[in-house]
Amino acid sequence: MSDESPARLDDSFGPLALGLQEEIVGSVGLDYDSNLEVLMKVLEEGRAARYPFVLASTLLRVGLIKALKGEPDQAIGYYLGAIDASIRANDIELTQHVRQQLAYTYQQVEDPRRAWDQIHLALQGSLSNPSIASRQSLYLATASIAGENNDSALAVVFADAALELTERMNDRWTLIRNLAKRSILHSNFGNEKAAKEDARRARGLVDFSDDVEPTLLAPDIYVTEALTLIETNPILARELLDQAEEQFRHSQNTLMTLETRLVRSRTYSTHHHWSRAEAEAEGALGEANELLRAPEVRLPIQLQHRRSKILAQLIRVRLASGCGADRTLEAVDAALRVSLNQALAPMDEMEPFFLDAQELAASLPMGSHSLVYWADDNELCIWSVRPDQIALRRVPTPRRELEEQANALTEAILGHRSGEASIAPAERLFRTMIEPVADLITEGETLIVIPAPSLNQIPFGTLRNPSSGKILLEEHAVSVVPSLSILRKLQNRPPYKEPQEPLGQDRSPPTMIDSRAPISVKVFAASNSDLRADNLRSRLVATEKEVDAVISTLGGLGQVVSVVQGEGVTRSAVLDAIEASDTFYFIGHAEARTSYDPRLFLAGSSWLTPRDLLASRDTGERTSIASFPSLVVLSACSTAAPNWDLSFPNVLLAMGTSNVVTNLWAVQDESTAELMAAFLRFLAEGWSPAEALRHAQLAARDAGAPARVWAVGRVSGSGG
Repeated sequence: MSDESPARLDDSFGPLALGLQEEIVGSVGLDYDSNLEVLMKVLEEGRAARYPFVLASTLLRVGLIKALKGEPDQAIGYYLGAIDASIRANDIELTQHVRQQLAYTYQQVEDPRRAWDQIHLALQGSLSNPSIASRQSLYLATASIAGENNDSALAVVFADAALELTERMNDRWTLIRNLAKRSILHSNFGNEKAAKEDARRARGLVDFSDDVEPTLLAPDIYVTEALTLIETNPILARELLDQAEEQFRHSQNTLMTLETRLVRSRTYSTHHHWSRAEAEAEGALGEANELLRAPEVRLPIQLQHRRSKILAQLIRVRLASGCGADRTLEAVDAALRVSLNQALAPMDEMEPFFLDAQELAASLPMGSHSLVYWADDNELCIWSVRPDQIALRRVPTPRRELEEQANALTEAILGHRSGEASIAPAERLFRTMIEPVADLITEGETLIVIPAPSLNQIPFGTLRNPSSGKILLEEHAVSVVPSLSILRKLQNRPPYKEPQEPLGQDRSPPTMIDSRAPISVKVFAASNSDLRADNLRSRLVATEKEVDAVISTLGGLGQVVSVVQGEGVTRSAVLDAIEASDTFYFIGHAEARTSYDPRLFLAGSSWLTPRDLLASRDTGERTSIASFPSLVVLSACSTAAPNWDLSFPNVLLAMGTSNVVTNLWAVQDESTAELMAAFLRFLAEGWSPAEALRHAQLAARDAGAPARVWAVGRVSGSGG
């Protein structure tokens, strides 16, 4: 533990910093902006860095507020800073606490791998931490995250360990809470006897407590008890839920109110009362939507997470009740739509939350076929969607197994494996994801894949039919979109434009972007001497080759090509160009590091992120769909990668772009230039973006390029 104290800090800064933090705890309460204003006074003081403990605790509090405000990316940045400062302060307990909060945030945004990384580091640190309270809190966090990821054995082991430490703390409040949480874990994993025993014991501690605080946990205990009674006594379970909901509404605990309604839906669905289960889930969903539409949303990330759980329950109910492919697809489309960042979800308040499945199917481009994937804990559901047909196939492959198959394919491609080692993962995933609907797919049609978020990074074109030995790309162009709703909106936007009569070209780097030409191509090349020559952003020697390919193909067909290089590649110039061109083409460095938004590196030390694009829209200056390019090409490393749900393709599609060409992983300079030159040649021949990329990828494969080179590209959008 750090030995810093106000006495050891200088007279002006130390008391100010620690005093302001006390003010936050003592009086400011849940006023987020006031909290941040107070905390920023500490961070703005240059001397803060001299006191690592003060700096760490301040950064932690800012991170907590950012998480509560629904800004997880910023929260994570502050948490990482707090970890660094707490390590410098040699405060093991504080470091452990920050890692715990960081793990919770990762879990809330559905990034379990990073959550486990932080939990593992925190557990390592706990070996040197004698604090019983701190360790029990960490063990409970570990149990919670294990439970969220369906690791029942690990969840129970750590819940047991947390409870054992709690017994030694003589803290009734914490004991009741931990008993309730362990009961829920037991209930979720089917150990009803243990769940009931924990719930009974927790209820007894509440009923016979003389303290006020434990009685505040009574509604939580009612929900816990109800979970243990779903199978055996659903009527009593609903009575307990009614009591809990009344108290949660009285205390304005919106999250637990929604949780109560979710559990009530389960009491009906478990006993096959489908209409009541569906009505309860839909009611909870409507309530969640109203809360999220409020001007001042409290706990937005938690609310979105709870809404996603309610939608998952609704999907399960509709699937189990056999209500048909259409109604289940409508629920899945809503779930995929709201899984996007709240700022991206294309939800007009005048538009129904559930869009008609037949209308969604009718909006598909001619000659295309959409495959919609929904991965649940115990099965994969696939909808085959054409304008004249919607069919549902269910595959008994649990989500975890499916994700393992997807990871195995990517590892095989990036690990340069050959022979059976590279073929087996591609065939295994084909059997899981394509074979169940293979009889519905016609050779030559464009496949528009709509994957569940956890499946988004699969290189779908590489999936290999074990019977024919052909990969998907040999018979189909492939594009990816986030949801059918977005695909429908894409049909109202201009497709990739055909070249008109020659209009000339301009190779000189303009200082300002000219007014929009009839067909214009803006090329921004940020890859040369203005960037540091380190391992991350070394000089890209093939840039000129790729620029020349754009000019010789698109410019040769009459499109006006303007090239901006060097110091002209600024954030404002790029944003203006995106608004003022039919095709926007970026060549340069990019990265998608852990905990940071994906970014394109521009001139000097500046960069552009998907969030910057959103901010430009929010200014009101770029609101017309017609003002965005029909085609955007981001020829750089990992430009398809998301930071959770926020990716360049999703943002650009939401803002008005019809097709976005990106890369799934890190690329090599020379081979990328060759692949993109081939793509441009096929594009100039009149192929759609999806077909042009398909032909370029197959040509590279046939020429002997490894899969990590030719399979990296992806088209997001309508494909046409």
